[in-house]
Amino acid sequence: MSDSLELKKEIDAFVQRTLTIRKLSSPDILMAENANDYGAMLKKNFLSIGDIAADNRAMLDRYIMPILESDELLDDDVMEDLNSFLHFLLNPWPEEELDLTLLFLLSRRLLDDAVKKDNPDLIIRHCGAHINACYNNMDRVNRLRVSRELPEFYLQEGLRAADILLKYLDHDRFLTLSPESRDAVLSHSRFYVALYDTFYTTDEKTNDLRISELIRSIDFAEDPSYVDNTPGRDWKKHVMRCMEHMSQLTENGNQWKLTPIQCSVVAEYSERLRELWDEDPETGERNLPRVHLDLILLRNTYYSGRMDLSEYRERLLMLYERYSNEKYDMYSVLANIFIPTEYMATVSNETINENIYDTLRWLYRRITEYILHSKNSESFSFLLEYLTSFLERFIEIPGEITFESMCLNCLAALHPPTYVHSLQVAAISRCLCEHLISQKPEAFIGILGCEDEDEVRERRDDILFLIYHAALCHDFGKICMTDTIFIYWRRILDEDFEIIREHPANGVAQMDRYSSSRRYHEIVLGHHRWYDGSDGYPDDFDITTSPDRILISILTVADCVDAATDSIGRSFKETTVSVEELMREFKEGSGTRYCPDVIELFDLKAVQDDIDFLLHQGREDNYKNAYYLLKNMG
Repeated sequence: MSDSLELKKEIDAFVQRTLTIRKLSSPDILMAENANDYGAMLKKNFLSIGDIAADNRAMLDRYIMPILESDELLDDDVMEDLNSFLHFLLNPWPEEELDLTLLFLLSRRLLDDAVKKDNPDLIIRHCGAHINACYNNMDRVNRLRVSRELPEFYLQEGLRAADILLKYLDHDRFLTLSPESRDAVLSHSRFYVALYDTFYTTDEKTNDLRISELIRSIDFAEDPSYVDNTPGRDWKKHVMRCMEHMSQLTENGNQWKLTPIQCSVVAEYSERLRELWDEDPETGERNLPRVHLDLILLRNTYYSGRMDLSEYRERLLMLYERYSNEKYDMYSVLANIFIPTEYMATVSNETINENIYDTLRWLYRRITEYILHSKNSESFSFLLEYLTSFLERFIEIPGEITFESMCLNCLAALHPPTYVHSLQVAAISRCLCEHLISQKPEAFIGILGCEDEDEVRERRDDILFLIYHAALCHDFGKICMTDTIFIYWRRILDEDFEIIREHPANGVAQMDRYSSSRRYHEIVLGHHRWYDGSDGYPDDFDITTSPDRILISILTVADCVDAATDSIGRSFKETTVSVEELMREFKEGSGTRYCPDVIELFDLKAVQDDIDFLLHQGREDNYKNAYYLLKNMG
């Protein structure tokens, strides 16, 4: 068997195992007959995942990682096999990205190889693949909204590939290309502009660049030097795609802050897009579903100043009622989550009245029901993108729906193991806090303004409420990175961990917008920081000077207790550790990683018994809670 044939066989096996793992990790709740069966089903599935994933890890370590770490030129057959692997990682189902980290690492390796071989058609093929990989990875890290470093990295990597590819627009070089490569160069002359769609590129100069580059790509359809040399190319589709992208520049409440003049230009091209669509509605629907066209037209009519706010809101809700459905293709996700988000972008605290609150209640209920059924859907990444925007625009309904309750529902719907983990950590944190107040009330002086031990005892319930709800919120920053948390079929790579380590900062950035959760800021932000400040993340958080240091320390230990002893839904460890092993780790880390006062609690028989109950009966009860919540949400 040749190297290529063996690699192809291994890749095919990896694909099948990964699809199996994906299904096992996100079972339909209807597969469980009752609450008792639900937790048992998840545990059984994740035990199976552990066995299957071992073969995937072995395949990657034997075949793929050596390729990524080598700079030797690859055989053409091997490159073809890896290109097929890329297609799987980006598109196992329509519009779905399965493993964006591997996608990027492979596309970069193949592009570097193509450049060394100096084959124009090969270069263009892999430039296109790398632009796609960079865009999709940038879209993933762009959901975090707390660090420019990660999206900037993928932006620059994508622009590097785009610079190489767009040089082939030179007429003489263009004519040397194969028909497929000519088509790819023209397509990416519009698509690469999407690389600029980061949360921080909101300046007028970048917006001018977006618009001018898309107009340039549109104008290619009138240039004989390109049209005459691309027989069979669907130029109408090309123009519609350019205009569609331009029309999206005002999305999510004009998030990139286009000026009124720029909004007017975008609105003009939106109208031209409608005219092209109307020439042949059947073809238009294939290129651009009517739901998106209607949203584009409505939004740009408003932002160009040709519609007032009340009419815009009313018509957005009419669009939502018309197009919301139970499907999960990209445009259905847009209809179900993004149209309501556009509505919420128009609402400020000063304009909220009871009618708007009624509308929000209705929208929140329907959105929650919709995301419940999203697991294993073909457009999960789009759902996370739109859900991130929705949570950014979320408006609390006083006394009814808080940011905390909405995020808990999102966790339950998107990733039940993380929802249960949140309940577990909250219960363990409250338990440890209660015992520590009894043993060392002086450790809590300063918390909630307590000036002495007596006041700590008097405000015991308030302190327990604080730690419990902070712990419930501690992983909210993971909601937007659920697709990264979903990676069970291989070990976590450095590129994955760069994303995961942002979840405390991402969580508090969202929570700080609400008075109901703002108080939890430091407790959530510091829960992965070491007690002595020598390690952990985020790097710039000084836990040693935090007024909430004792509460952070309690949450840190509680988080470790549950994470280390539960195998369901954990992509970080292959196996769990025993309570005895965990206690040895706590003792070794006391004073450095962990707070000595908290660790000493585990010497008490009452604490041991309480923790044992929470890790067994408590965890079982929480999986039942998840089951009933999901059943009610559905």
